[in-house]
Amino acid sequence: MTITLIVTVIAMLLSAVVALIVAYLHRKQMRQIELYKLDPSAGLIPPPSSLTKFVKSKWDTIFGLGGPILMLASEFAKTTPVTRFTNLIISVALVLLFTNIVLAMLYKLQLRTSERFAQIIALQDRQLGLVEKLVDCVFP
Repeated sequence: MTITLIVTVIAMLLSAVVALIVAYLHRKQMRQIELYKLDPSAGLIPPPSSLTKFVKSKWDTIFGLGGPILMLASEFAKTTPVTRFTNLIISVALVLLFTNIVLAMLYKLQLRTSERFAQIIALQDRQLGLVEKLVDCVFP
């Protein structure tokens, strides 16, 4: 395959994908307009898709792990000889990958710890309220 043929195939695939995405979004918008005509309380802004919800909730993990993985894949796909710069890129990608994994685990641990602290504080507030009621009953 020549480079011209590869570029032509990529351009055709890209234009087909863009056309399908535009058609999907147009259909989604038309459905929302029809729903608004039936029930104006629904609003004109459609709810986010499941892919959008997933990306918004996991964007840090996607970019934090996706970047180093793409760097590694691009370096391993090369057919040129290994140089010091290649070794540097692979090392940096691996360090970034492991660092992002550790930071994601620490973030989840921090969230769990803060939830437990909130539960402990709520428990102590309830105990303090019970003690105050007890003191009020015993010493009027």
